[in-house]
Amino acid sequence: MNRKSVEMNHQLMLNWYSDLKVYCRYLASSPWEAEDLLQETFLKCYVAMGKDQHRNVSKSFLYKIARNTWIDYARKKKLPTEEYVEEQVKGEYPAEYLVRETLELLSVYVSPKQFVLILLIDVFRFTGKEAASLLGDSESAVHTSVHRAREKLKNVSIKLLNKGMSPKRSKENQQMIEPEQFEKFMDGFRKRDVQLIYDTYVTIAAREITITQQHSARTFCFLFTDIEGNLISICKEI
Repeated sequence: MNRKSVEMNHQLMLNWYSDLKVYCRYLASSPWEAEDLLQETFLKCYVAMGKDQHRNVSKSFLYKIARNTWIDYARKKKLPTEEYVEEQVKGEYPAEYLVRETLELLSVYVSPKQFVLILLIDVFRFTGKEAASLLGDSESAVHTSVHRAREKLKNVSIKLLNKGMSPKRSKENQQMIEPEQFEKFMDGFRKRDVQLIYDTYVTIAAREITITQQHSARTFCFLFTDIEGNLISICKEI
């Protein structure tokens, strides 16, 4: 295999890293086993490329290596019965798992408000006006928020693909959506329950609001900083 072909196959493997990681997490029974499976899959792929100078790497080829490697591991460890394991890995990972993975990644890189707006507009097909009415916001603010979220996700995707990296939770977002609240979002998604999604967002937003007081001889003000970092001032003369 010439240098150009090797580099091309290597780039393809990097591009499919995230998808293969999801598939390994579905097959394996624990995160650390999934990580081992992922590494062994890539290792076996490189070995196969070395043995066959004309082999071209495809996503289905990587999935096949991962699937067969997990079946061999399960047989040796006597994890569920062979029939169960083979049935478990016959096809692609289920739609529900893909949905969870997608929403988890979404929650890493966008704010809770953007997360909810993308669900409402891209999944439940709300108009900008309808989403604004539900969240008590202006239509222009909704469109701006969604546009920024999409741009951020696009830029993140490009960076991850170029660097062959897996997504990591950013420091600024790591405490915004807690596991319990994420499960409520997931439940709302499964049931197509917009009210549950909205109520969960309100809970997060209320938790994140900070209030400070300012006053002068004639004026008393409350300054509210919401979950998006917006500053709202309410003042009254005294």
